[in-house]
Amino acid sequence: MRHLKPGTSLFTLLLGLLISLQLLGVAITLPVLPSITASFNSTPEAAQLTISAFLAGIALSQLIYGALSDRFGRKPIMLGGLALYTLTGLGCALAPDIEWLIGLRVAQGIGAASAMVIVRAMVRDLFERQQAVQMMGRLGSMIAVMPMLAPLLGGWLLPLTGWRGIFGVLAATSLIALIASASLLGESIRHRDPMATDPRRLLANCRTFVTTPGCLAFVMIIFFANGGMYGYSATSSFVLMTVFGVSSANYGWFLGMTGLVMVGSSLLSERIARHWTIRKTLSVIMTMMLLSGLAVLACTLIATRFELRGPAGIALMIVPMLFYGFTLGIQYPNAIAAALHPVPAISGVASAIAGSAQMLGAGLFVWLGGRLFDGTPSTIGYTIALGGTGAFLSYWLFGRRHAPDKH
Repeated sequence: MRHLKPGTSLFTLLLGLLISLQLLGVAITLPVLPSITASFNSTPEAAQLTISAFLAGIALSQLIYGALSDRFGRKPIMLGGLALYTLTGLGCALAPDIEWLIGLRVAQGIGAASAMVIVRAMVRDLFERQQAVQMMGRLGSMIAVMPMLAPLLGGWLLPLTGWRGIFGVLAATSLIALIASASLLGESIRHRDPMATDPRRLLANCRTFVTTPGCLAFVMIIFFANGGMYGYSATSSFVLMTVFGVSSANYGWFLGMTGLVMVGSSLLSERIARHWTIRKTLSVIMTMMLLSGLAVLACTLIATRFELRGPAGIALMIVPMLFYGFTLGIQYPNAIAAALHPVPAISGVASAIAGSAQMLGAGLFVWLGGRLFDGTPSTIGYTIALGGTGAFLSYWLFGRRHAPDKH
């Protein structure tokens, strides 16, 4: 079978599926967190650790995947990771207790990291700067579909299969991605680096990325901005289902609203990239992110103060979150392109560092949401305000002067 040509619709669709696997591993499990809590007679904090564990596995393994793919090629390393994702998905479905589930989720995250790292590196291998922004925008729109569809799917499947069936779905999806990648994707790296896995070389490459002006600032933007959204996603299941009494079947619709907005803004990002530079785009969007994050905090504090538990309370939380999601859909492809562009010779390692920071931020904010959860919507406000403010300061204090200002 012939390999797909880069830039075609099928090629983009397959890359979108691959890069979405890590988010699917989070989003489809969100509606089942209360069920996992009840099944193992555990606590909400322990159940949310299954999310943090998955994200930790992704964060801790990305640098290794980046180095291995720089040395041995993108494709074989990704296929090995997808195989691990599939096997650990089956293991999660059979977990006998919460401790086993948390441990298996770490391993599952390690498997999921392969596609996340390598898809970004493939985009950097195959496309120039503005084309890379446009491709990441298209992939971002597909990623944004996951928060919209996956919680709905998880909520609908939960009464039929129980929470264990959800992990069976993850294993099946990963297996499909594995077969499609083996059959349809070619190798994208032009020049393998035989020394990429040498510890001294790896440390030197990391040092190169960290000390290249601007790279670390754009990574911190991703750390805070995406971390806030992950914190919202994980904590919202308890806020909406236990505080506001939303059913598991309907819970996904509320996350879906944010996902739909992110799809639209990701597509808009592709159009913006044709006319605006990355610096101009981020200067506007990071200010909007700060304002939307503070709006979420103000609205959730109002809902908490006046004990609004009906539609008014839900609206106060969801509406400003839609604006935050809008800014995130535009921010991400521009920030990741700005972080990777100055270091094309180490794009695998650079992609891994950026992805690790993204998942560390996600895991930290998910954990923080679990720790702060006090049975009120204000937990959402604090996490989103922290994410938006941290991203805003990272850009305006450290990143703006290094953002590309030419097409």
